[in-house]
Amino acid sequence: MTEFRLSARRVTAADPAEAWSVISDLDGYHRYAANLVSTTVTAGQGLGARRTCVDTSGSAWDETCTAWEPERRVEVTVDVATYPMKLKAFITSLTGTWEVQTHPGGAQIAITFTGVMRRFPASRRLARSLERRNAASVESILDRYSEALASNAAGSGTG
Repeated sequence: MTEFRLSARRVTAADPAEAWSVISDLDGYHRYAANLVSTTVTAGQGLGARRTCVDTSGSAWDETCTAWEPERRVEVTVDVATYPMKLKAFITSLTGTWEVQTHPGGAQIAITFTGVMRRFPASRRLARSLERRNAASVESILDRYSEALASNAAGSGTG
């Protein structure tokens, strides 16, 4: 079993409750992830909610919210059976976790994607390559969160 992990965190001047409202918006995640054109909640809300994601190439897959701790943490797990063939051939599981913690003067937002590769001769090399190639994508999501939170603060007259 070969695992891969992408993780980044960012401190923002936003109120932790405001940061939570942005990172926990399961329908609106595509506004922050450049590789997605839509994220649509298809059933439920909070723990157990299901959403469909569509990427820029038109591929779609389903995800389920597997952890929901209001004001603190949300986790979604990809239904790998619905994952695009090019990825499903290599990945057996993929989970994303978003967290907010109070930080002096604001909030810290953390994102972690953890996956498990299918066993094949080059799985370790592919896992490391995925980590290197996608690190900037996680930072980009944090950039977009920060921009949205700064814009919300400016619009409300609090920042």
